[in-house]
Amino acid sequence: MGVRELVEEAISRWIGNGRSTRIWENKWIPDNPHGKPVTRRPLNCNLTKVEELISDFRWNRPQIFKTFSKTDAENMLKITALREEKTAICGSTVTWVNTL
Repeated sequence: MGVRELVEEAISRWIGNGRSTRIWENKWIPDNPHGKPVTRRPLNCNLTKVEELISDFRWNRPQIFKTFSKTDAENMLKITALREEKTAICGSTVTWVNTL
C-alpha cells in the first residue's frame, strides 16, 4: 500500500453544512466500509449532496431510511452534533462535529 492509500484510509471528511460533501463519492459515514454508502444509488435518486439529507439542522430521517439501507442510515445518524453557529462576520453557518 502506497502513501496515498494510507492517507486516504485515515482521512475522514469534515461535513460542515453538507454543501460540499457528495453523498455517493465522498468518505463521510462513520463505521461504513470506505466511509461511503453501501446502498446502491437508486435509479430515480436525484440526491447528490449531504445537505439534501438535512432539514432544519437535523437529519431528514424519513428521506434517509427511504433511500438507504438500515445499516447505512444508522451509521449516518451517528453524526449527531449538528448545530447552528452564529458569527458576527459571517452570519449563520451549520457545522457538524463528526467523530469518525
